Order: sequence, then C-alpha cells, then structure tokens
Amino acid sequence: MTLITWYEIVAKKILPAIRCVVAEILIKEYGLTQVKAAELLGVSQPAISHYISSRRGGRGATALKSDPEIYALVKDVAKYLVEDNRIKLMKTIDEILRRIREKPELYREIVGEEPKPEIIYIDKK
Repeated sequence: MTLITWYEIVAKKILPAIRCVVAEILIKEYGLTQVKAAELLGVSQPAISHYISSRRGGRGATALKSDPEIYALVKDVAKYLVEDNRIKLMKTIDEILRRIREKPELYREIVGEEPKPEIIYIDKK
C-alpha cells in the first residue's frame, strides 16, 4: 500500500489543470500578459508559458473544458482572481473539487487513473 492523499492528487493533477485553463482565460479573455497572469496565479511566467502550451496541466485542462458545468466554474475562478475576491475564489475552487469527486469519469480523465474511493472520500466517514 502506498500512502497518498486526496490533497496530493489535487496538488499534482487537479490544480495544474485548473491553472492551465485559468491562465488561458486570463490571457485570451481578459487580455492579461503572462507576467500579470503569473502574478495572479502565484506562479512564475515560465510556468504560465507551460500552462498555455499545455506542457503542464494540459490533459486535465482538456477534461475540465469538456464539462460545461466545471468550465463555467473555472471561468468564475479567473473572474474572482481579476476582481481579487478571495472568498468567492476559494469557495469556487472548493466547489470544483467537490464536483470532480462526484464525477468518476471526469476524475479519470484529469488524474489518469481510476478513482479510489478510500482516497477521494476519506473525509466522509
């Protein structure tokens, strides 16, 4: 048995996918530079370049964009970043993570493996 938590999955697979889509939205829809997008996302400009070229988070980004409900929430994340509305930003990210947990097919597309209920729902005993 390997020790892996939901939080590691989020950090390694899901957040990069969210950042990838958000970076694209910030640049294409809000007209921000890579430097400004990096500042808002708390990453480096080269990281933004990797997100935009899908070298980082690309697989999961495609999955997020294919789900209209999730994609709308990710667009809200970009909006709340621009507005500096941290409370709505955090609530929206939590909602995205909750919905990914509830959609095994989407989870599989983003993470690249079958959902493991003992990891995903560990906090729901």
